[in-house]
Amino acid sequence: MEPSKATNQVLAPLIIGVTGHRDLRNEDRDILSRQVRALLLELKAKYPFTPLLLLSPLAEELIV
Repeated sequence: MEPSKATNQVLAPLIIGVTGHRDLRNEDRDILSRQVRALLLELKAKYPFTPLLLLSPLAEELIV
């Protein structure tokens, strides 16, 4: 069955683990942003019916 016709089936996501640092230099932010965006767009083009899921351990600390 073609993926476009399988609307009632659950699709397994492509899980992408994100690692790195949050304290990036300002001069690195633009190029990194463009590279990450290009990679995600490439994955969506290559796997158009696969959900992408990003996992990151880089959340800010929550102090309650």
